[in-house]
Amino acid sequence: MKISKQRLKQIIKEELSTINELEQLPAEGGDEAAPEEAGAKSTSALAKFFLGISKKVQGGQVKGLDPSEIQLFAALIEDVIGLVSSSSASSQLKVLNQKVDQFKGSK
Repeated sequence: MKISKQRLKQIIKEELSTINELEQLPAEGGDEAAPEEAGAKSTSALAKFFLGISKKVQGGQVKGLDPSEIQLFAALIEDVIGLVSSSSASSQLKVLNQKVDQFKGSK
C-alpha cells in the first residue's frame, strides 16, 4: 500500500499531537480521576480521560486482562460510543453504570 506525502505528514502530525497530549497528562499515580470526578463535561476532557487510560494500559498499570476480556472490553467501549453517537443515551448509561457498580460490589 502506497501512502501519499500529504497523508504521511497528516499521520505524523496526529501522532505527534497524541504524544504531546500524553506528555501533558499527570505523572503515573497522579490525579487521573473518573470522568465525573475530573469534571469531564466536554469531549476534549473525555478525550484526555481516554488518553490517561491509554497511558496506564501502555505503562503496564492495567494487569490481569486475558485476551477474551480485552476483546470484550474493546467491543463494549465501541458499542457505548456508537450508542451515544446515535442518540441521547443518558438513561442507558446510568443503568449500565449501576450494573457495573453491582458487579464491583459482588467481587
